[in-house]
Amino acid sequence: NGSYVFDGTIPERSGRQLVYTVWQRSDSPEAFYACSDVTFGGGSAGGGTQDGGAEEGQQGSGDSGAGTPAPAPSAPSEEAITEGSEKS
Repeated sequence: NGSYVFDGTIPERSGRQLVYTVWQRSDSPEAFYACSDVTFGGGSAGGGTQDGGAEEGQQGSGDSGAGTPAPAPSAPSEEAITEGSEKS
């Protein structure tokens, strides 16, 4: 069907967020980028669907997880980047 699936760990988040993804082919220096507008619920894991859970044209209420501050953003260390590049 032309879709790709990537495994990864994301930090705890709730409400509306942007997910910026960068991946690189292992056989060339060509890189790909994606930016996704997503809504994370504050409930238990496993409640989502493969397509993100929202019907086309619908948006979340924006109040899930209200009052819960998100952790401060952080960038990976140079060591983590080097370790990750060895896996691609």
